[in-house]
Amino acid sequence: MIKRAIVLLALAIIQLSNAGIVLFAQPTSQSGAASYYADAFNGRKTASGIIFSNEKFYAAHKTLPFGTLLKVTNRSNIKWCVVTVVDRGPYIKGRIIDLSRAVADSLGFTLSGTAEVLIEEITIANEQTLLPPVARRLTFPYSWCGTWSGELLVYDAQKLKMKIPMILYINPTIDSTRWEWMIQYDTIKRHYELILDIANNEYAIDEKNGIVIPVGLFNNTLVSSFDVQDNRLNAIYRFTDGGIEFIINSASISSLQLSGGELYNNEHIPRVGSYPVSLYQEALLKRE
Repeated sequence: MIKRAIVLLALAIIQLSNAGIVLFAQPTSQSGAASYYADAFNGRKTASGIIFSNEKFYAAHKTLPFGTLLKVTNRSNIKWCVVTVVDRGPYIKGRIIDLSRAVADSLGFTLSGTAEVLIEEITIANEQTLLPPVARRLTFPYSWCGTWSGELLVYDAQKLKMKIPMILYINPTIDSTRWEWMIQYDTIKRHYELILDIANNEYAIDEKNGIVIPVGLFNNTLVSSFDVQDNRLNAIYRFTDGGIEFIINSASISSLQLSGGELYNNEHIPRVGSYPVSLYQEALLKRE
Protein backbone atom coordinates (compact mmCIF):
# COMPACT_ATOMS: atom_id res chain seq x y z
CA MET A 1 0.00 0.00 0.00
CA ILE A 2 2.83 2.41 0.88
CA LYS A 3 4.52 1.64 -2.45
CA ARG A 4 1.29 2.47 -4.26
CA ALA A 5 1.06 5.84 -2.47
CA ILE A 6 4.67 6.62 -3.43
CA VAL A 7 3.96 5.75 -7.07
CA LEU A 8 0.86 7.98 -7.07
CA LEU A 9 2.86 10.86 -5.58
CA ALA A 10 5.59 10.34 -8.19
CA LEU A 11 3.01 10.44 -11.00
CA ALA A 12 1.54 13.64 -9.53
CA ILE A 13 5.00 15.22 -9.44
CA ILE A 14 5.52 14.27 -13.11
CA GLN A 15 2.21 15.96 -13.98
CA LEU A 16 3.28 19.09 -12.12
CA SER A 17 6.63 19.09 -13.90
CA ASN A 18 4.94 18.75 -17.32
CA ALA A 19 2.83 21.77 -16.38
CA GLY A 20 5.93 23.82 -15.58
CA ILE A 21 5.72 23.43 -11.80
CA VAL A 22 8.80 21.70 -10.43
CA LEU A 23 8.74 20.62 -6.80
CA PHE A 24 12.23 19.23 -6.41
CA ALA A 25 14.40 21.31 -8.78
CA GLN A 26 17.39 23.23 -7.48
CA PRO A 27 15.81 25.96 -5.31
CA THR A 28 16.18 29.58 -6.45
CA SER A 29 18.47 31.86 -4.42
CA GLN A 30 19.03 35.51 -5.34
CA SER A 31 20.46 38.66 -3.81
CA GLY A 32 19.44 42.17 -4.76
CA ALA A 33 17.17 45.11 -4.03
CA ALA A 34 13.61 44.78 -2.79
CA SER A 35 10.89 47.42 -2.88
CA TYR A 36 7.27 47.38 -1.72
CA TYR A 37 3.84 48.06 -3.17
CA ALA A 38 2.09 51.42 -2.81
CA ASP A 39 -1.32 51.40 -1.14
CA ALA A 40 -2.88 52.25 -4.51
CA PHE A 41 -2.45 48.58 -5.50
CA ASN A 42 -4.79 47.35 -2.74
CA GLY A 43 -7.79 45.60 -4.24
CA ARG A 44 -6.27 45.22 -7.71
CA LYS A 45 -6.03 41.86 -9.44
CA THR A 46 -2.49 40.45 -9.63
CA ALA A 47 -1.04 38.55 -12.58
CA SER A 48 -2.02 35.30 -10.82
CA GLY A 49 -5.63 36.43 -10.48
CA ILE A 50 -5.42 36.91 -6.72
CA ILE A 51 -6.69 40.24 -5.38
CA PHE A 52 -3.74 42.09 -3.90
CA SER A 53 -3.66 43.16 -0.25
CA ASN A 54 -0.84 45.10 1.39
CA GLU A 55 -1.78 43.39 4.66
CA LYS A 56 -0.84 39.93 3.40
CA PHE A 57 2.57 38.39 2.87
CA TYR A 58 2.59 38.64 -0.94
CA ALA A 59 5.41 39.16 -3.42
CA ALA A 60 6.04 39.81 -7.10
CA HIS A 61 8.84 38.04 -8.97
CA LYS A 62 9.70 38.11 -12.67
CA THR A 63 9.86 34.35 -13.30
CA LEU A 64 9.08 32.12 -10.30
CA PRO A 65 5.78 30.18 -10.53
CA PHE A 66 2.79 31.61 -8.71
CA GLY A 67 2.39 29.99 -5.31
CA THR A 68 6.15 29.68 -4.77
CA LEU A 69 7.16 30.20 -1.14
CA LEU A 70 10.21 32.37 -0.49
CA LYS A 71 12.23 33.19 2.61
CA VAL A 72 13.17 36.87 2.30
CA THR A 73 15.97 38.16 4.55
CA ASN A 74 16.91 41.82 5.00
CA ARG A 75 20.72 41.75 4.84
CA SER A 76 21.12 44.90 6.96
CA ASN A 77 19.27 43.62 10.06
CA ILE A 78 18.88 39.84 9.37
CA LYS A 79 15.10 40.08 9.81
CA TRP A 80 13.25 37.58 7.61
CA CYS A 81 9.79 36.33 6.74
CA VAL A 82 8.03 33.92 4.35
CA VAL A 83 6.08 35.22 1.35
CA THR A 84 4.03 33.80 -1.54
CA VAL A 85 4.66 34.81 -5.16
CA VAL A 86 1.36 36.09 -6.61
CA ASP A 87 2.40 38.73 -9.13
CA ARG A 88 4.96 39.66 -11.78
CA GLY A 89 7.65 42.34 -11.38
CA PRO A 90 9.42 44.44 -10.35
CA TYR A 91 10.33 46.15 -13.61
CA ILE A 92 12.82 48.69 -12.26
CA LYS A 93 16.44 47.84 -13.08
CA GLY A 94 18.37 46.32 -10.19
CA ARG A 95 15.33 45.18 -8.18
CA ILE A 96 14.63 41.47 -7.83
CA ILE A 97 11.39 41.41 -5.82
CA ASP A 98 8.42 43.57 -4.89
CA LEU A 99 6.87 42.95 -1.47
CA SER A 100 3.65 43.90 0.26
CA ARG A 101 3.81 46.68 2.84
CA ALA A 102 3.22 44.09 5.61
CA VAL A 103 6.42 42.32 4.54
CA ALA A 104 8.39 45.56 4.26
CA ASP A 105 7.25 46.51 7.74
CA SER A 106 8.29 43.10 9.10
CA LEU A 107 11.71 43.47 7.44
CA GLY A 108 12.11 47.05 8.68
CA PHE A 109 12.49 49.07 5.48
CA THR A 110 9.25 51.03 5.05
CA LEU A 111 11.08 54.31 5.71
CA SER A 112 13.95 53.70 3.30
CA GLY A 113 11.65 52.28 0.61
CA THR A 114 14.14 49.65 -0.54
CA ALA A 115 16.47 47.10 1.04
CA GLU A 116 19.15 44.67 0.00
CA VAL A 117 17.70 41.20 0.52
CA LEU A 118 18.43 37.53 0.07
CA ILE A 119 15.55 35.49 -1.33
CA GLU A 120 15.55 31.69 -0.98
CA GLU A 121 12.95 29.37 -2.45
CA ILE A 122 11.41 27.06 0.16
CA THR A 123 10.92 23.43 -0.89
CA ILE A 124 10.07 20.20 0.87
CA ALA A 125 13.74 19.22 0.68
CA ASN A 126 15.23 22.36 2.25
CA GLU A 127 12.49 23.64 4.59
CA GLN A 128 13.99 22.03 7.70
CA THR A 129 17.33 23.77 7.15
CA LEU A 130 15.91 27.16 6.10
CA LEU A 131 13.24 27.61 8.78
CA PRO A 132 12.91 26.97 12.52
CA PRO A 133 10.22 24.41 13.48
CA VAL A 134 7.63 27.06 14.40
CA ALA A 135 7.78 28.56 10.89
CA ARG A 136 7.66 25.40 8.80
CA ARG A 137 4.69 25.38 6.43
CA LEU A 138 5.18 22.53 3.96
CA THR A 139 4.30 19.63 6.27
CA PHE A 140 0.71 20.28 5.19
CA PRO A 141 -0.60 19.30 2.72
CA TYR A 142 2.40 17.40 1.30
CA SER A 143 2.61 14.85 4.12
CA TRP A 144 -1.16 14.27 3.77
CA CYS A 145 -0.87 13.33 0.08
CA GLY A 146 -2.35 9.98 -0.92
CA THR A 147 -5.42 7.76 -0.55
CA TRP A 148 -6.85 7.20 2.92
CA SER A 149 -9.59 4.70 3.73
CA GLY A 150 -11.52 3.45 6.73
CA GLU A 151 -14.98 3.12 8.19
CA LEU A 152 -17.17 6.06 9.17
CA LEU A 153 -19.09 5.34 12.40
CA VAL A 154 -22.34 7.30 12.69
CA TYR A 155 -23.89 7.74 16.15
CA ASP A 156 -27.05 9.36 17.41
CA ALA A 157 -27.74 10.12 21.08
CA GLN A 158 -28.61 6.49 21.78
CA LYS A 159 -26.25 4.20 19.88
CA LEU A 160 -24.20 3.42 16.81
CA LYS A 161 -26.57 3.86 13.87
CA MET A 162 -24.48 2.71 10.92
CA LYS A 163 -21.03 2.08 9.46
CA ILE A 164 -20.13 3.51 6.07
CA PRO A 165 -16.97 2.85 4.02
CA MET A 166 -15.09 6.13 3.61
CA ILE A 167 -12.18 7.11 1.35
CA LEU A 168 -10.32 10.44 1.28
CA TYR A 169 -8.16 11.33 -1.74
CA ILE A 170 -5.65 14.17 -1.28
CA ASN A 171 -3.46 14.94 -4.28
CA PRO A 172 -1.74 17.93 -5.93
CA THR A 173 -3.03 19.41 -9.18
CA ILE A 174 -1.28 21.45 -11.85
CA ASP A 175 -2.36 24.55 -9.87
CA SER A 176 -0.10 24.79 -6.80
CA THR A 177 -2.77 26.77 -4.91
CA ARG A 178 -5.40 24.01 -5.27
CA TRP A 179 -5.30 20.34 -4.29
CA GLU A 180 -7.75 17.55 -4.99
CA TRP A 181 -9.79 16.82 -1.85
CA MET A 182 -12.20 14.06 -2.85
CA ILE A 183 -14.36 12.33 -0.24
CA GLN A 184 -16.13 9.06 -0.99
CA TYR A 185 -18.90 7.71 1.26
CA ASP A 186 -19.61 4.13 0.13
CA THR A 187 -20.12 4.70 -3.62
CA ILE A 188 -20.95 8.43 -3.42
CA LYS A 189 -18.06 10.69 -4.44
CA ARG A 190 -17.78 14.37 -3.57
CA HIS A 191 -15.21 16.15 -5.70
CA TYR A 192 -13.90 19.06 -3.64
CA GLU A 193 -10.71 21.11 -3.80
CA LEU A 194 -8.46 22.39 -1.03
CA ILE A 195 -7.50 26.04 -1.61
CA LEU A 196 -4.10 26.99 -0.17
CA ASP A 197 -2.52 30.32 0.76
CA ILE A 198 0.32 28.79 2.78
CA ALA A 199 2.31 31.96 3.50
CA ASN A 200 -0.76 33.60 5.07
CA ASN A 201 -1.94 30.36 6.71
CA GLU A 202 -5.32 30.58 4.98
CA TYR A 203 -7.16 27.53 3.66
CA ALA A 204 -10.63 26.62 2.41
CA ILE A 205 -12.59 23.69 1.00
CA ASP A 206 -14.21 24.50 -2.35
CA GLU A 207 -17.16 22.16 -2.88
CA LYS A 208 -17.27 23.15 -6.59
CA ASN A 209 -20.94 24.10 -6.36
CA GLY A 210 -20.64 27.69 -5.13
CA ILE A 211 -19.97 26.66 -1.51
CA VAL A 212 -16.53 27.57 -0.10
CA ILE A 213 -15.84 26.76 3.56
CA PRO A 214 -12.85 28.37 5.33
CA VAL A 215 -10.79 25.92 7.40
CA GLY A 216 -8.25 26.62 10.11
CA LEU A 217 -4.92 24.77 10.31
CA PHE A 218 -3.66 24.26 13.86
CA ASN A 219 -0.47 22.20 14.03
CA ASN A 220 -1.57 19.08 12.06
CA THR A 221 -5.31 19.59 12.51
CA LEU A 222 -7.83 21.11 10.07
CA VAL A 223 -10.96 22.57 11.68
CA SER A 224 -14.12 24.05 10.16
CA SER A 225 -17.52 25.14 11.45
CA PHE A 226 -20.51 25.85 9.23
CA ASP A 227 -24.31 25.96 9.11
CA VAL A 228 -26.45 23.94 6.69
CA GLN A 229 -30.16 24.70 6.84
CA ASP A 230 -31.09 24.04 10.50
CA ASN A 231 -27.85 22.26 11.41
CA ARG A 232 -24.58 23.60 12.80
CA LEU A 233 -21.67 21.29 11.95
CA ASN A 234 -18.10 21.12 13.25
CA ALA A 235 -15.60 19.08 11.24
CA ILE A 236 -12.07 18.06 12.23
CA TYR A 237 -9.31 16.31 10.26
CA ARG A 238 -6.32 15.40 12.46
CA PHE A 239 -3.11 13.97 10.98
CA THR A 240 -1.47 11.44 13.35
CA ASP A 241 1.08 8.65 13.19
CA GLY A 242 -1.87 6.22 12.99
CA GLY A 243 -3.61 7.96 10.10
CA ILE A 244 -6.09 10.79 9.59
CA GLU A 245 -8.74 11.07 12.29
CA PHE A 246 -12.01 12.48 10.95
CA ILE A 247 -14.66 13.78 13.38
CA ILE A 248 -17.87 15.65 12.67
CA ASN A 249 -20.75 16.57 14.96
CA SER A 250 -24.07 18.23 14.29
CA ALA A 251 -26.47 20.28 16.39
CA SER A 252 -29.88 21.79 15.61
CA ILE A 253 -29.75 25.59 15.46
CA SER A 254 -33.44 25.82 16.35
CA SER A 255 -32.69 24.00 19.62
CA LEU A 256 -30.76 27.00 20.96
CA GLN A 257 -30.61 27.02 24.76
CA LEU A 258 -29.75 30.24 26.61
CA SER A 259 -28.24 30.47 30.07
CA GLY A 260 -26.21 32.94 32.14
CA GLY A 261 -26.72 36.66 31.72
CA GLU A 262 -27.07 37.40 35.42
CA LEU A 263 -25.07 38.32 38.51
CA TYR A 264 -23.34 35.53 40.41
CA ASN A 265 -21.18 36.33 43.47
CA ASN A 266 -21.10 39.97 42.36
CA GLU A 267 -19.77 38.99 38.96
CA HIS A 268 -21.70 39.53 35.76
CA ILE A 269 -21.93 36.23 33.90
CA PRO A 270 -22.30 36.64 30.11
CA ARG A 271 -25.27 35.10 28.37
CA VAL A 272 -24.31 31.84 26.61
CA GLY A 273 -26.12 30.17 23.76
CA SER A 274 -25.59 26.43 23.34
CA TYR A 275 -26.85 23.76 20.98
CA PRO A 276 -27.43 20.13 22.03
CA VAL A 277 -25.35 17.84 19.79
CA SER A 278 -27.65 15.33 18.11
CA LEU A 279 -25.28 13.49 15.75
CA TYR A 280 -21.64 12.40 15.99
CA GLN A 281 -19.46 10.73 13.34
CA GLU A 282 -15.88 9.51 13.46
CA ALA A 283 -13.43 7.59 11.30
CA LEU A 284 -9.78 6.59 11.40
CA LEU A 285 -8.52 6.69 7.84
CA LYS A 286 -5.32 4.81 7.06
CA ARG A 287 -3.05 5.30 4.08
CA GLU A 288 -3.53 2.69 1.35
